[in-house]
Amino acid sequence: MRKGKNVVLLLLAVGIIAACAALPGLVAACLDGESLGQTHFETVPNIQLQIRGEEETPVMGKLAMMCRMDGGIEISESMAATTAEEAEAQALAILQEYVDAGLVEAFEPVVLEIRCMLATVAADPSLNGIFWMVVLVSAEDQDYAQLDLAIDDKTGCALSVSYTSERTRYDQSYETLIESFAHFYFHSLGITGHENFVTNDLRKQYTGEKTYAVRYRFGDIKYGEVNVDLYVHQYGFYTEFPDLGVDG
Repeated sequence: MRKGKNVVLLLLAVGIIAACAALPGLVAACLDGESLGQTHFETVPNIQLQIRGEEETPVMGKLAMMCRMDGGIEISESMAATTAEEAEAQALAILQEYVDAGLVEAFEPVVLEIRCMLATVAADPSLNGIFWMVVLVSAEDQDYAQLDLAIDDKTGCALSVSYTSERTRYDQSYETLIESFAHFYFHSLGITGHENFVTNDLRKQYTGEKTYAVRYRFGDIKYGEVNVDLYVHQYGFYTEFPDLGVDG
């Protein structure tokens, strides 16, 4: 259910942010195939809190937010359009969709973590937005598996995905697997024709036995250049959003 924004809490958040010289920030998970399933944090400068009200940011704006976010601040779920229970249900539904697509081997999920986050973009506060960080892990009596999701608060779509499993063994080639991952990921966001935006930036760097990667570069009149990197490896797959500092 959609909730109205709590003005008092927003003003309080502004005061807290203004008083801080630095705040922990959520950055993209897994810089390479060796840092699987990990979330990294960094500090960010003072920011101005700005969340758009009823105006909905299009999907390219949300991906631009993921690319350019300086940090992620944990906020009260009363500021969000959905509740923690609804976000958890959405995460479980996304897990099942990946299982049905043949990208994830089914496992009994346990919710390890769920947090309501405000993505902050100091350079363009209009991109600030709310998402849910949900971490699902396998039950203790199963082989280890973990799915990390950044779920958009307004649409329920997975903006960021990271999957790791000790039992993953893919029969198809990495190139075929990444095509399947790309198709499923972009189509779930409502993006079609993603194959027309492939670059060669990562092909020479990640063509070995351990990791395969492809970069998709979208150009948007309003949001400029938006880069989305997809990685696959023998234990799973994940997304990254490099901000290369180049505007379209």
